Amino acid sequence: MNFLSLAGFLIFAIGGLWGSIASFGFLADKIGFFWALVSMILAPVSLTISAIWAGASEGNWSILAIGVTSTVVGLGLVGIGSRNSGQ
Repeated sequence: MNFLSLAGFLIFAIGGLWGSIASFGFLADKIGFFWALVSMILAPVSLTISAIWAGASEGNWSILAIGVTSTVVGLGLVGIGSRNSGQ
């Protein structure tokens, strides 16, 4: 694994974790901690829905921007790094 792949993976992992925590915080504020925890366990799609909900209802698009940007940039760097290393 070369530097670009490692950097891309770290961006993807840290951004995904940050976005998940932000989405959980938004859900906990709106529906309560217990129901946010239940929705995360039973329906992980609530991460995406809560990011869109935060943007549409409150104008807080930062949660969605963190998730999308870290995914695109991180996986792009992993792809470029693995292509350059011949793997």
